[in-house]
Amino acid sequence: MPVELAELAPDGWGNAVIGVIQGSIIAVDLTLESVVEGVLVQGTAEVQVAGQCGRCLDPVERTMSVRFDELFRYADQIEGADDEDLPVLEGELL
Repeated sequence: MPVELAELAPDGWGNAVIGVIQGSIIAVDLTLESVVEGVLVQGTAEVQVAGQCGRCLDPVERTMSVRFDELFRYADQIEGADDEDLPVLEGELL
């Protein structure tokens, strides 16, 4: 199931050199797929970042696109798993 979202970026996403511009649009394009273990979420997120070049300290501003894949497991699939930090579905919420 394809899903498109657009949200405003919060403050504080970044580090001392570069970060997401607060209030800029985060555009997310997702595909949700039901699998045996849970829901597989695949997609891209595009966001504006600003900061300084780590080498010359010139200002840098650009759009970054990040690809991601994440499996949100059903609660009954998590028991006995090696990694306790696995994302888990909370009812119908990711």
